[in-house]
Amino acid sequence: MNPVLSHIGVYDMKEAEKEYSKYATAFYEVIEGGKGGKAKFVKMLLKMGLSRNGKNIINEEFPTETTSKGNTIIEKKASDRLRKYLLGKNDISEIADEIYAALDHENYGDYIEALGDYEDSLLIEFAKRLELDTDSKDINKVRYDIAAYYYSIIEKASRQKSSEPNKTNGTTDLILSYTITGSEKVALTKLCDLIKRTLVDLKHQADRIDKMQFELKSLTESDEDKNWKPHLEYDRDSRIIRFDETYSRFENLRANLIELLTPKKNMDISFDSFVSNTSDSIRKEYKITYPCSFNYKSIVSMISEFNSSIDRIIRYTSKL
Repeated sequence: MNPVLSHIGVYDMKEAEKEYSKYATAFYEVIEGGKGGKAKFVKMLLKMGLSRNGKNIINEEFPTETTSKGNTIIEKKASDRLRKYLLGKNDISEIADEIYAALDHENYGDYIEALGDYEDSLLIEFAKRLELDTDSKDINKVRYDIAAYYYSIIEKASRQKSSEPNKTNGTTDLILSYTITGSEKVALTKLCDLIKRTLVDLKHQADRIDKMQFELKSLTESDEDKNWKPHLEYDRDSRIIRFDETYSRFENLRANLIELLTPKKNMDISFDSFVSNTSDSIRKEYKITYPCSFNYKSIVSMISEFNSSIDRIIRYTSKL
């Protein structure tokens, strides 16, 4: 966790309300100047940095209506609910899952990009208002720390929601095992996309390592080749480290996808197949602990199989 967030601690529902309200109020007063409709502002803040699907979920959660004069406004019930998030009277945990699943978790990229729409001086003042220990001379770090602070609020609120006692009965559990909520679909789509991109990265690195292995085996005893060999070995070993790091990231994503799909595995054969066939997929032959252990054909075959599995899941999910 980013050190600037260590003070937040463990959430209870009141803490979730308090932390989100603190963030939203500071944003509204410092960056927005305390101007404009509060409900409209909070809806904008909830959508900030989300994927397209995430923004659609927020729009559906807080719909608009057209007045007799032709103006578009947020429906009254939704508007009241939004204002209560700002005032700390509503628990943000109730929608934290949807928000967290639709956020870009790769170094907070999309949220940081969205913060770029605001003046640097206002962001610096905003960070001070949040009591972030940040370097005001480096605006990129300021944006990063703000994004990290926000992500921590939503992550902990989401965790709080998921840790609440399960009060559903057997019938409800059965219904949940054959349905996917909006937030689950967003998370599933995001996970599949991340796995696909990680597999592309793995294949690229595997190709490069295999090519370097071939080059090393092709070296002669000439002085030129002897001088070149240490450089080639260093480059290969660096790529091996990167490959293993990427593979570890892939395994974490794979485990998350299995956890998400296991309760839903009876919905479609693509879900069941992925859970059944990949639960024991951590195989030592894919870890390159030393160069001679590198098995290119096995790795490429694994990548191809996983790509096919993910494609089947994506095709089914897109129809939901």
